[in-house]
Amino acid sequence: MNSKFSFIALLFLMFLNFKNQFPSGITVAFAANGIDLIQKVEGRPDLHKAVDGTTEFGDNYSDLREKYINEFRIQELIWLERSHGMFSLAEKRLEDLEHILRTEDYSLETDFLDSSRKTALATFKQHPNVSAVVKAAKYNKNEVAAYRIDQLFGFDLVPVTILRQAKDGSLASFQFYLQAKYHAKDLGKGYQAKSKRLKFFDFLINNTDRHLRNWMYTSEGKEVAIDHDHLSFVDRGLFRRKAEKELKYPGQEKMFPKKYVLRNPSEFFPGDKVYSALKSTSDRQIREVLKDVLSRDKVRALIERKNLYLKAVEGKQLLNKG
Repeated sequence: MNSKFSFIALLFLMFLNFKNQFPSGITVAFAANGIDLIQKVEGRPDLHKAVDGTTEFGDNYSDLREKYINEFRIQELIWLERSHGMFSLAEKRLEDLEHILRTEDYSLETDFLDSSRKTALATFKQHPNVSAVVKAAKYNKNEVAAYRIDQLFGFDLVPVTILRQAKDGSLASFQFYLQAKYHAKDLGKGYQAKSKRLKFFDFLINNTDRHLRNWMYTSEGKEVAIDHDHLSFVDRGLFRRKAEKELKYPGQEKMFPKKYVLRNPSEFFPGDKVYSALKSTSDRQIREVLKDVLSRDKVRALIERKNLYLKAVEGKQLLNKG
């Protein structure tokens, strides 16, 4: 009898110990088919400490995170959590969002169709808060390449973008549809408002098509970059001259020549986080990430620009020290 009681007591103690290792409760703000894109974990002192802004997080972090949860602004929530060091939560949400875009059934909104560019808006039946811009045109892989480069170096400018087979059998890019508050054209500041991070991103991918309608801001001022289907990557003098002389949109930006960027790297410095990623990411890693969406020439051109910029920054540092 005593041995039986001891065994039961031991099981009870093991249960208490096991229970204390996990959250005491979970409040789900959005759930569909078992995929919880947004959840607030309760009963975890470490997470409460972070959410309350009492550690390294800013004073506004808690309110902003709660706002993103309530308004289902999943992409902005991912960027926010990642910027404040909550990488595991951000990566889980990112995986779930990519899974929806890649696998879930969808329908196309006819009023959003653009037949000239083969662009449409997809809505997902089981996830009413998720929609995506679908591009089945020739350069849809450039959209995915821009997103992967954004992720690889931590720019956090481009919404989640994946490749999947569309219902008509074509290969299409699906980019999470982020409803930004402003386009750059609405601010009236032109390209003076463009951050160094975005300037460098466009230099790295040799983007000759950045204009005031494919560069946006959220209501909190977060910069967002979209429409990367017309990327060249490879330096072509004729293409660059055409882009400068025959601008597609009023106010479209003229490309900075590569020599200018390399002579003035401080004007394009993307920040310590991105710069650190540029230095630590090997050429082999870049090729592996982009091999199925970019040709070898394009990947080679990207790597060359990255390495030339790093050398330019190091050279300027040496000059300043001298």
